[in-house]
Order: sequence, then C-alpha cells, then structure tokens
Amino acid sequence: MNKGIWLNEHTFHKFSEPKKTIGEEIATRKRSLDFISMMGYLPNPDETIKKMGKDIKVYKEIKTESQVATCTLSRTAGVQSLKYGINRGKAKSKQAKTIERVFNELPVKDIIKDILDANYFGYQPLEITWIDKYGLIIPGKIQAKPAEWFCFDDSNQLRFKSKDNPIYGEELPERKFLCPRYNASYDNPYGLSLFSSLFWYATFKKDALKFWLICVEKYGMPFIVGKIRRGATDDEMNDLLEKLDQMCQDAIAVIYDDSSVEVKSDPSKASSSGMFKDLISLCNEEIAKVIVGQTLTTQVGETGGAYAASQTHQEVRQDIVDMDAAQVSQT
Repeated sequence: MNKGIWLNEHTFHKFSEPKKTIGEEIATRKRSLDFISMMGYLPNPDETIKKMGKDIKVYKEIKTESQVATCTLSRTAGVQSLKYGINRGKAKSKQAKTIERVFNELPVKDIIKDILDANYFGYQPLEITWIDKYGLIIPGKIQAKPAEWFCFDDSNQLRFKSKDNPIYGEELPERKFLCPRYNASYDNPYGLSLFSSLFWYATFKKDALKFWLICVEKYGMPFIVGKIRRGATDDEMNDLLEKLDQMCQDAIAVIYDDSSVEVKSDPSKASSSGMFKDLISLCNEEIAKVIVGQTLTTQVGETGGAYAASQTHQEVRQDIVDMDAAQVSQT
C-alpha cells in the first residue's frame, strides 16, 4: 500500500520511504539472496563432515587417537597450569570476596578444559545451572553439552535441537548458555574445527598401522617350508604340518629322515614396511602442527640446531597458550 496524502481529488503526494541509517544493520541474511536464509537455520559448513554426510560426532572418534590425545592434552594443560584471578576493578572488598568465593566453588580446571574443546570441534555449548546462594543468584554448575545437540539460526543465535524441534531447534533463554567458538565469523558461526584439519591424517595413520602390522606379520618372520616324499599320506602331511607349527613357536621340530625343512625370507619385502613408518611419521607431524603449532622433535635441522628449534617451538607454544587463555577469560 502506497503511503502518502491526497492534496486534492486529483493529486496524490507519495511519501518517500525512510532510508536505512548507519545505526541499522543492512547486509543481513533475511535481505540477501542467500538461499540459506529461507531455511531458518544454518547447517554446519564444515567441509569434512559435509562430504562424508555425517555430523560433528565423527570427530569424537579421533579424539582418542594417540597423537591427537597427546597434543590436545599438552595444549589444554598449557592453559590449566596458568594461575588465574579475579580482576576486582572498582568493586568493593565484600563484593570481590563474594565473587571469588563463587569461582572457588566451581571446578575451574574442568571448565577450562570444556571451554578449550571449542578449538577442536569449532564450538562448545556450556549450560549454566543457576542457584540461590548467599542471597544471590549464582552459577552452581557449568556443564559442557554435546555440540551435535545444537545448531545456529539465520541470526547466528544458538538453538537446541530437541525431540519436538529436531531441525530448527528451540530458542534458548538469555544467560543460560555459554558458547565459546574458535575463529567463528558471521558467515560461519559454528567456528573452525581443528579436528577437521587433521581428520584425514588421523584416519590415514590408523589405516597405515593396520597394514603395517599385516606386513610385519607376513614378511617380518621367515616362511618355514617342509618337504615330504611324494606319495605321502594325508596323515603324514598333517603330522609334518603340526610339527612345523610347533617349530615356529619353539624353534624345535622332529621330522622324517627323508623329509627336509627350508627357511625362506625376502628382505626386500620386509624393508618395504618402512613406507608405512614414514606415512605414520608424516601423519604425526601434521597432527602436531595443527594442534600445538609445531612438530615437537622433528625438523630440527631446518631451524638451525636443537637449541634454536626448542626456542622457536616454545615461542609458538606460548602464543597459542596466550590465545587460548584469552578465550577462556572472555568466556
């Protein structure tokens, strides 16, 4: 409907539409041509899980991989080992003591660990359970909840995917959830998952270990070949086979005087197992680079010596610890 005023029975003056001011947001999903805005919620844009057709739960499978577990433990411990305190500011002494008492009653180290899980999954919702204590409403419990239970809407607001609303999720009350995110943006409120960057390295390492064990089992020990006279009965052949099997375990065998035993090995096949070791080493290095920003004891020669390498690694590690500590403090 056109807005305006009739100046007379023949003349209509149309009012001009108010223009957007600099205090309003202009470029929004609701006004853009992005088809996602029609869905009402934003799917996680993580390329790794999109290509596999799975959700973020797939990253929990690699969390226990040895190199991944070691590096995440090291990175998290770097922040947990720091001292922390409450910045009193201009608050009165009584107020500051109350706040300090609230924090002292919370499992801060566990909460720090949960907050830093946002680095590995991209985001990590934490639910606050408020209680009435000291005449105040204070957080009695702060508990991490599975990230796959949540999504973001087209306004980048966190929503809970419940049984009643599994697609679009339920709107959450204010001051009920914390949601630290790693390198999140307007385009990607889910944040960037470090596990996404190392997922295939962890997967390839797992497969390399499996094939390496098969190779070692097949070529690491020599083959025992038993020869028996032509025309021997099945019982005689089975008897020799059983004795050779015992020989593999005990290196002792009793055979017929007209039979022979030959030990065969192929050094070239055994040495080829080194390629699996190289692949595993490469995967370990890349996993370490992604999580802790360094390859630990590898590539020392490139940095001009062991001392120079340790100094460089320590500087990189400290930068990461400082970044993670700032994220924890902000949360």
